[in-house]
Amino acid sequence: MAKQSVVQAVAAKRAVVFDLFHTLTSLPATWSAGRRSAWEMLGVDRAAWDEQLHWCSRDRMIGVLRDPVAIVAGMARAIDPTISDERIAAATEHRIARFADALRGMPDESRRVLLALKARGQRIGLVSNADVMEVAAWGESPVADLFDSTIFSCHVGCAKPEPEIYQRSLEELGVAPEQAIFVGDGGSNELLGAREVGLTTVMMAGIIRELWPERVDELRPHADFVIERLGELVPTPRTELRLDQDLALRLVQPDDAEELFGLVDANRQHLRQWLAWVDRTTKVEHISGFIASQVAAAEQGAGYVWAIRLSGSVVGVVGFNTVDWANRKVAIGYWLASDAMGRGIMTRACRALTDHAFSELDLNRVVIAASSGNARSRAIPERLGFTQEGLFREAEWLYDRYVDHVVYAGLSRDWDRALNRCV
Repeated sequence: MAKQSVVQAVAAKRAVVFDLFHTLTSLPATWSAGRRSAWEMLGVDRAAWDEQLHWCSRDRMIGVLRDPVAIVAGMARAIDPTISDERIAAATEHRIARFADALRGMPDESRRVLLALKARGQRIGLVSNADVMEVAAWGESPVADLFDSTIFSCHVGCAKPEPEIYQRSLEELGVAPEQAIFVGDGGSNELLGAREVGLTTVMMAGIIRELWPERVDELRPHADFVIERLGELVPTPRTELRLDQDLALRLVQPDDAEELFGLVDANRQHLRQWLAWVDRTTKVEHISGFIASQVAAAEQGAGYVWAIRLSGSVVGVVGFNTVDWANRKVAIGYWLASDAMGRGIMTRACRALTDHAFSELDLNRVVIAASSGNARSRAIPERLGFTQEGLFREAEWLYDRYVDHVVYAGLSRDWDRALNRCV
């Protein structure tokens, strides 16, 4: 049996627990443009400062020390007792500002991954070793409201890798250790601690590789999976799929509204035969609203719609109407302008999305449902070798009557990439 991928491992869990710094945040060098690090302002060696931060300051980490100036003074003067009060005060103020910038400027990728996990119905936890100044601005972070459980060591009196901090997170999330997966950079032996509690572990190596490349091999043995980017946890469909020099699929964007509405307006009678939304789409704003909903769905990993562009002009739409990541299945929907029909365009578009689903997104099942009387639409899954699985009687109200839907499906194990069809 093939080894489980990190995508499959994450999808199989009820909860995902994240570390914060160096996992969800960006590289420290990007936190504050023009701001120096505290060790530079204090005039101390970086390695000595890192040792104080990571291994020699438990009292600040578990909240025994809560005064920011006292925290910085304790670490700084453990390295150099002669550092002045003025320099410590300036470094403290600077450090608070840098961490605030890091939390406010959370990468878009982090938010996208968290939204995608929530869209699947998974619970999300945060377990971070941090002192009071490092998380003072947490409430201003654009991801703060996405977590079902947030635990900072300075608030609970324990820290990673101690089992209590993981167990507290699991209790708040309402899951057993085997139902959760922990994602972190590996600092503070957090991967070892998580594994000893019974969590599956994922090492987010990208930032550590930039900062301390020598530590990657040291931390790797405690990880069940290693990723370079957070986005590897949740597969993301491509923004553009180019089928040939003239034909491409591009995710719909707000500036597509005018062109897309014009296409609908010019094809009303043609589209109305099988699409129930045509009469409700009477102005550009209706298409703008549709696109806005699809952009939001894509951000959450719930659905994706591509404009079909032939020689740069939109001729139709194809998309993953719904994505069930937990069960690794997707439903494809589509429509095409009348003057673009009969040229194999939609078959090629659906073939490309099916291959994308199986080959790159690690999905297992692709479904296409078509009205029983729509011979052209039904021909597409049939050309792709999909299996006709059943008939949904009176599945849709189409203006003045019910229509039946014929359901076709293709499975990953049946997809032949050389033939571009199920066999």
